[in-house]
Amino acid sequence: MKSLMLPLLLATACTTTIADHPFEPADVPTTSTGRLQDGAATWSHEAVVSARWEVPLKGVVNLDHPAAADLHNGPVPIVLPVHVLQHPEHGTFIIDTGIPRGLAEGDTSRIGNIGVKQFVKTMQPEQPLASILEGLDGPLTGVFLTHMHLDHLLGLPDVPPGTDIYVGPGEMDSKNLNNTLVRSTAMAALEGHGTLEVWPFEQARSQAGLAALDVFGDGSLWALHTPGHTPGSTSFLVHTEEGPKLFTGDCSHTFWGWEHGVEPGSYTEDHAENAESLQHLKTLQALFPDIEVFVGHELPGEGTGVAAMEADGGR
Repeated sequence: MKSLMLPLLLATACTTTIADHPFEPADVPTTSTGRLQDGAATWSHEAVVSARWEVPLKGVVNLDHPAAADLHNGPVPIVLPVHVLQHPEHGTFIIDTGIPRGLAEGDTSRIGNIGVKQFVKTMQPEQPLASILEGLDGPLTGVFLTHMHLDHLLGLPDVPPGTDIYVGPGEMDSKNLNNTLVRSTAMAALEGHGTLEVWPFEQARSQAGLAALDVFGDGSLWALHTPGHTPGSTSFLVHTEEGPKLFTGDCSHTFWGWEHGVEPGSYTEDHAENAESLQHLKTLQALFPDIEVFVGHELPGEGTGVAAMEADGGR
């Protein structure tokens, strides 16, 4: 998600990458002939709210879309979730990182830009990543980042050094003005971590219109390239003990956006590409009548702030 302080900080005119950090292609199977719908239901899943936040609706929903005609910009509540995935053989992984313990306790020393520092102070901590990891039965095996925006990588200081961290292609190469503002914070979050593992989507087989990698070669967990929000945005299809689950990342921030097929707003880098990726995910959903969908910043059963705004006339 792009920093909401951007309009106040445009004095900086240069663009840069999000961070200088080594990366290499991830060592995952690229020749799988399996189908997305055939994986064994072997994963357990728990969704944990690491923090709550309030952001402008125009960031998480494209208000120029015809389907959003009844919506008007205003603050909308969101969550920063951490999805914990555990497998008897593959180990324990998390999707995104929430916030670190230090930030939850008021320490903003790792937040490099004063504007970003003031902005993250508006977060309401619930469970920092360190507390989530302490509650696990065993060590953390790896981290799946849906993308490299700050609200998805802030918790990395709580990740043990040496843990594998996976990202999509182009996340470390993309240059834009927003990176200038958050670069020092991203660098601090990555400090002490090893080479990032980049999904080799260019070698992946296309399924449901998406480049799909069978991460463990058994069809149980798939990484899906869903570019647009960022170049390397990645969604995940996981066959859990409770049935198949789709984690969209910020290809769709909200359930309203998911249900109406409306891509995110100003936080997205490429609207046309994001909209196309979202439609591919909707096509994938049709393959799984019982699939449970987890969008980027809302959780099932908690209601949706966007729907409440719509019911109130968009205000």
